[in-house]
Amino acid sequence: MTLVVDELKKKRAETDLRISEMQAQISVLEQQATFDESRMMSTRISQLSSKASAARGFVLRTLREAGRPITTADFA
Repeated sequence: MTLVVDELKKKRAETDLRISEMQAQISVLEQQATFDESRMMSTRISQLSSKASAARGFVLRTLREAGRPITTADFA
């Protein structure tokens, strides 16, 4: 009976160690995922701001080329 108990304790210790290692891996993966999400968001923001800048440039260029105040219908 003592052998069985000792073997179960050993198995439990191995399992606890494995759980600790997996929790550490999960923590690392979660940090990487957060970093990747942050990087993707900053890329999206810069893409959006460059599109907005291009649209703003188009509007201002069109208004300058008109040389006079124009209506929305004229602009379209």
